[in-house]
Amino acid sequence: MGLLSLLLYGALALAGEFFVEGPEVDTRAEAVAMAQAAQARAVECRVVRRYRHGTGWVYVVVSAPYGDRISASSAATTMAGSTGRGMTIFATDGDPAPQDSPTAPSPIGGDEPAPDAADDGTDSSIAHITPEPLDNDDVGDDAVGGDEVARTLRRIERAHGGADGGDRVLSRASSVVFRYTRTTPEGQVIDHTFARRGEERYLSIDVREGDGVSMTVSVTGVAAWSTTKGGAPAPVDRQRALETIERFSPEHVLGLALTIATDLESRPELQRLRSDGQADVDGDRCEVLRYDGDRVVPPFVVAVSTESWRVRQVGFDNGVLKDMTDYRATEDGLVYPMRVQVWRRRAIVDTVNVAKLELDSPLPAEWLSNPFATGPSDPTPRLDTPRGTE
Repeated sequence: MGLLSLLLYGALALAGEFFVEGPEVDTRAEAVAMAQAAQARAVECRVVRRYRHGTGWVYVVVSAPYGDRISASSAATTMAGSTGRGMTIFATDGDPAPQDSPTAPSPIGGDEPAPDAADDGTDSSIAHITPEPLDNDDVGDDAVGGDEVARTLRRIERAHGGADGGDRVLSRASSVVFRYTRTTPEGQVIDHTFARRGEERYLSIDVREGDGVSMTVSVTGVAAWSTTKGGAPAPVDRQRALETIERFSPEHVLGLALTIATDLESRPELQRLRSDGQADVDGDRCEVLRYDGDRVVPPFVVAVSTESWRVRQVGFDNGVLKDMTDYRATEDGLVYPMRVQVWRRRAIVDTVNVAKLELDSPLPAEWLSNPFATGPSDPTPRLDTPRGTE
């Protein structure tokens, strides 16, 4: 667990409509690949992100709306054949529709879809006021038009490192090390270390206080293993390990504050934000931008400090929000919050304090040394020239 981002509920549809969903997957890349495979067969779809309590963030491919069940069934069959995954048809009430046509996957072949498919996943929440959810009384009546919103979005992008900043800085780095401490209302204090270098991943979860099991997970180009505290390494499924570790990445934990430049290009709903006045967030005067929702993406609000133009809060009108403070800026173009709190129904459910986000540093050999290696042909860790951003 330990995933900090915000709740995204399922797809919405108008009365008398149907929509098609793929299976929940743990990584955005896997969902994007499924979406592109379906789009290659002329099925319009998008990637949606949801929060599952006890599991964390998951990603779903959604195609909607369809005015009748026959059209939805045809799309589901095409999507299943193109992605190799089973699909489900939902009616407007959110319950699975009765199914006659096959939607089970069939064997597929051909080239793997390109990895740079557009991702329409949403990472947002609703601003709250010290610290209650934002309501109509908290919003001014000075909402303005699209030109001003466009200027505001440009200010936000510049304040978060510009078009080449944020997660794009991370993507250019030879290695990323992300350390943070997570605390919960149940009294857990957990140190996390996430590391990425090419296809290699490392995750350490150290439970300092409260219930939980300390462990590490490592992934190299050909192997994956986990080690619980005091135990011996045990091999694990490599793909599943990659999906699990990705949930602890800075892009996942810090969300929109780190990915704003990429999201402005790939998420059309951000271009359809409207100004909804200003609000005071714990003494920080904020511009409020609101998206009214559509059939797939529910309404959300972004509150941006008018002093720094950095994202302060994002949230949904169900009372779940993410509050980001104590920003740090580096010469590399990284701008990110050092403290993140997630609230649900006016109560804190998670707090993250970032200790370090470092690029191009050498990774300790023991993090990625395969304990099951049998000879010199097995991959061994390499060291990179350090370029710290601590």
